[in-house]
Amino acid sequence: MPTLHKIDPHNLRDTIVEVRYEGIYDFSVLKGILYNIFKDELTSLTTLSSIKIQLPGQGEMKLNGFEGLDFRKGDVKITFTEERIHFTILEAYPGWGTFGAVIRHVVDRLAEHELVRHIKLVGLRYISDHRDRRITDIAKVNWSLETRYGPATQGTLRQQYVLASDNVTVTLADTMSASQRSTFSQVAVMDIDVTHQFEPIQPGIALLFETIERLHEVQKMFFEDIISQEYLSSLNPQYK
Repeated sequence: MPTLHKIDPHNLRDTIVEVRYEGIYDFSVLKGILYNIFKDELTSLTTLSSIKIQLPGQGEMKLNGFEGLDFRKGDVKITFTEERIHFTILEAYPGWGTFGAVIRHVVDRLAEHELVRHIKLVGLRYISDHRDRRITDIAKVNWSLETRYGPATQGTLRQQYVLASDNVTVTLADTMSASQRSTFSQVAVMDIDVTHQFEPIQPGIALLFETIERLHEVQKMFFEDIISQEYLSSLNPQYK
């Protein structure tokens, strides 16, 4: 059965993948190792001040403090902080093929260098803004509390689902957005957040990218279930 592959426009405001991990070293040490691994493969967005750290059996490395490391690969930003890795889109969403490939490369390199003791949690979150629309225009939902003053102009619906080992939070909201001319327009916001928590005994890094790909498919499934067919047709859907 064909599955939804692409829509245009996609209306995405934020696309985020978060990984929570336990490293084999304190982050003040791990930071220098990560910098040395990725500095020639990714574009560094971080300026490091120097302090000296000596690891057993390795040469001296220079790094500073507990601040995060920021890298860029195309339109994908990769941020390493203590116990967290964030993958975000800086500009136009390049599609899952490109976004997923960058994530996979980073995950493979972490596994190759055995820098992660345990993956605690992974999450994938897509937030889209649909301008000059209301939630009832774009989603299969009918909600409004009528009063003598008419229907509400803003509101939020939030629902949570448990899907096997994954947790899904769907938030739909009618909001107002200011334009450059200081006028306000209606915006319908669709926020789908999918997370998976690993068991302490699981070898998380080995399953990490496979899990991220599954979460992406779950997100797509919920998007297709929520969006109205009429509105989806206006977004030039492509299937494969």
